[in-house]
Amino acid sequence: AVTRFGGLPVLRRWLRSAAVNRHVQAHDCDAVIADSWKSIEQLPAALTSRVRVICLAHGAELLARMHTPKARRIERAFAMTSLVAANSAYTASLVNRFTGDVAKIKTVWPGVEAPAGASADAPISRPANARLISIARLDPYKGIDMVLQAIPRLRRQFPDLRYDVVGDGKDRNRLREICCGLGIEAHVVFHG
Repeated sequence: AVTRFGGLPVLRRWLRSAAVNRHVQAHDCDAVIADSWKSIEQLPAALTSRVRVICLAHGAELLARMHTPKARRIERAFAMTSLVAANSAYTASLVNRFTGDVAKIKTVWPGVEAPAGASADAPISRPANARLISIARLDPYKGIDMVLQAIPRLRRQFPDLRYDVVGDGKDRNRLREICCGLGIEAHVVFHG
């Protein structure tokens, strides 16, 4: 079941924590998996000492300046975890700023399912009209500029390569300037 909690953020955190605690007490749970540090910061110590707490880390929620109230909240939340699963090496480095314990940080790359009938031994096909796509907020740390830098080299193998960038953000103008500087404007489409 999915339960959503409304109200002020402080109230939501308390209600969510109380619901998790009740669920763990009523069921035989080995672990609690939280979508972010905010979801575990109010968990009672009695619960976190009884079950493993695994926290997913995505990146943007960790862009706090150190030695601020928010940073201290993040540090306290990560101190209650058994494991923090970061979705990239960059996110893992952000988590490390708050934990200082690399042993509890694991990078878990977002996965995809292989198409039906796919085999690791199958030859790689090189389609004439190769396409790349990024769906993200356009922020510098997303790495879209790195993809743009790779396009001239990729075009040697895929002359008709097209890169679709779906999303918007503060980095849009800089990314467009990179395209112009590399001469790849005709191969990159910013969809917004």
